[in-house]
Amino acid sequence: MVQPRVLCAVLVAVFALPVAAQTPKPSPSSARRRKPIVAASPKPLPSPRPTPRPVPLAGAFGTGSLLCTLQSPFISESSGIAASRRNPGVFWTHNDSGDGAYLYAFDRKGKTVGVYLAHSAFAGDWEDIDVAPGADGKGSFIYIADTGDYAKNRADTCVYRIPEPVLSRQTRVGTQSRPLLTETRAERLLFAYPDGFHDTEALLVHPQTGAIYLVTKEENGAADVYKFPPLKAVENPLTRHVLQKIGSLTFSEAGLHPFPNRVTGGDIAPDGKRLLVRTYYAAYEWRLPDGETDFDAIWNTAPVSVALPTQPQGE
Repeated sequence: MVQPRVLCAVLVAVFALPVAAQTPKPSPSSARRRKPIVAASPKPLPSPRPTPRPVPLAGAFGTGSLLCTLQSPFISESSGIAASRRNPGVFWTHNDSGDGAYLYAFDRKGKTVGVYLAHSAFAGDWEDIDVAPGADGKGSFIYIADTGDYAKNRADTCVYRIPEPVLSRQTRVGTQSRPLLTETRAERLLFAYPDGFHDTEALLVHPQTGAIYLVTKEENGAADVYKFPPLKAVENPLTRHVLQKIGSLTFSEAGLHPFPNRVTGGDIAPDGKRLLVRTYYAAYEWRLPDGETDFDAIWNTAPVSVALPTQPQGE
């Protein structure tokens, strides 16, 4: 089931959190509004680490507001949003499962400014999108998480990596029936979790290093954080990368929302010092301690809640 229009909300902050609406589910207004709780419980490291310094509370966020309503009739179940790095004022999105390997570009008014078909990609169950540099920290690439696995039995989960198109007068066109084809083939980064299958909807790619992170979607509130091993600028499409589990996040939203604890999206700030992870009705921020150079240490800090505008269901 889908809805004909998708509302895009942004947090008035230093960086944007991917937000997309899907088929409405029971409104959170019927649930008791208590502050959600989430805790970090990282995987024990092989060597002792100093206790992370406390980080400031989130305070850089204003009141959330509606940015636009997507105008394209083809975007019926937007499941991820990412700001372009090569086209100012442009965002990329895609549909959830059931659509082809289409990428939709739209502006701040919700107007479609480009429709692309990802060359050699297959849309199994696309869940999230990001725009970040390549494995060498250079360039600009669109990353797409084909990671949806509700049944927890997929052996073909992957992340696609595609050079981000530059929109011009000639390329600011395209429809779903006549899309533009991306100039290069989508690079398929096959992967496997080290501990079995997981359903995952949150993709986070570091904006400076290109490191890829996935956060699983768990109904019991225990979400795991996985990281891709170091990648090459160009990878063998047959290589299956075994992810490294680097942490766990424990959410305690039971009784607060109709569908608590399920992680549906995330993003890392452009400066690489903060990140946001969201569930259907709440969002949380982690901040890297001052002086810390290992980004992975951010998962060992205490998160804080970030207020969101009312939404029927956010991803």
